Amino acid sequence: MSDFAYHLTRIRNAGYGWVRLASNDIGPILHANKIGLDVIVVLDIRDAFREFYQAQGEIRRKAAYETAEKIKRDAKANMKQAKDALDVLLKRLDPFGALGQVIEAARQAIEAAENAFLDASQRANQMIIAADREYEKFLMEKLDLVSRLDERAFPPGWEGVWKSHIKERIDKLWEKKALVQRYQITNEPNHLYHNWALARNLDLAAKVVNIGGEAAKARHHQISGSTPETMVNLFFRWSNISRLTMPKSYVIDDRSYIEKLSSNAPSIDTLLFDIYPLTWHITTLENELPVLPCYLNRYLDDYHDRWRDSSGIPKPVGIMETGWCTSPHLWLQTLRSASPELAKRIENVGIPLDASDLAQVEFYSCLFDGVRDYLSNKDWVKYLGIYEYASTEEWYDNRFGLPCENYFGLNTKHGREKPAWNSVAIQLHRLKDGARKKVGITYHV
Repeated sequence: MSDFAYHLTRIRNAGYGWVRLASNDIGPILHANKIGLDVIVVLDIRDAFREFYQAQGEIRRKAAYETAEKIKRDAKANMKQAKDALDVLLKRLDPFGALGQVIEAARQAIEAAENAFLDASQRANQMIIAADREYEKFLMEKLDLVSRLDERAFPPGWEGVWKSHIKERIDKLWEKKALVQRYQITNEPNHLYHNWALARNLDLAAKVVNIGGEAAKARHHQISGSTPETMVNLFFRWSNISRLTMPKSYVIDDRSYIEKLSSNAPSIDTLLFDIYPLTWHITTLENELPVLPCYLNRYLDDYHDRWRDSSGIPKPVGIMETGWCTSPHLWLQTLRSASPELAKRIENVGIPLDASDLAQVEFYSCLFDGVRDYLSNKDWVKYLGIYEYASTEEWYDNRFGLPCENYFGLNTKHGREKPAWNSVAIQLHRLKDGARKKVGITYHV
């Protein structure tokens, strides 16, 4: 059994109903189909732009290679022509070797042609080396912009690049006979770090999301005859609390995004949000406490009330990502010394601030206590996504916050189950079948 088959089978046996995968994870998608796990496939505009710039870089490098090869071919042809001319001259004019000076001059011409060939070859090789360096530099610059989705990452005619990427990915899925009915259109378009342009430009964000939804639905329907579900996930904004605001040029809160997407992205069916109480969202305050996992149902209410189609009918909502990091929470440890009273109040509601593995268990217990009735009784709540199956456990000294980002898994990088793995499985098996089907997990191959 392959690694992904083993892990996906564990996910199914634990009680999860779906798994979120990248659109090029063909093998895992096929195995998820085989064992009865539903799949949400991510179609990310950053992947589209990465592939576009990689292709552009290859075109530029190939052109430089071809120019270098032409220089060498031309120099070699000149050298051969000089040699051939000398041979003809000798046979015709000096069969007995009387024209010594003429021959010497001709031989010098050949030597010059040979030197020219060597110079041209060296110059061509330098061109190839320079082309490789230029290719690497080009990709580093472009892919860095793409990773943050800076405005400069958008190539001319980017709409066509985005549509073509979606078509190619969906075509590949169907070519491999993958059963996919759910597409997440890009990822956290309002996340300031990952999507700099979209997080500050509502109109551009709505255009990206709507074009993606339209392209996915059109191609999927053209191939299969059925209409897929499309969804978008917003990174929960702490400025949701009206008295805590930041300049809109830097952070646009969820309400503005929902309003814009409702009116300008009709191709999107389901609205989801990513919320990390007491980790990434520790600064969201409610009732004088940071937002807690037991509060999530009230945000589902609010999202559902705002997320409506053109006729005003509410559309489905859910949670795509939530979870707890098991690496040291430096900001929570700081909180203990900076505000012992607040730290004590957080611990009193069931979330310890020091024992990271234990805190993850308590987090999920609190979460399921808060949303169990919603999952069982609210048809319009369609998804609860756990982030994530396994930690990557990579540490970046130069990127603030990312050590925590890489420790959200319910398993370690090396396959050890954290205590929360079994704890969540127990919570899942307590749910009704329909409610259990709504819970899924992100799996990174």
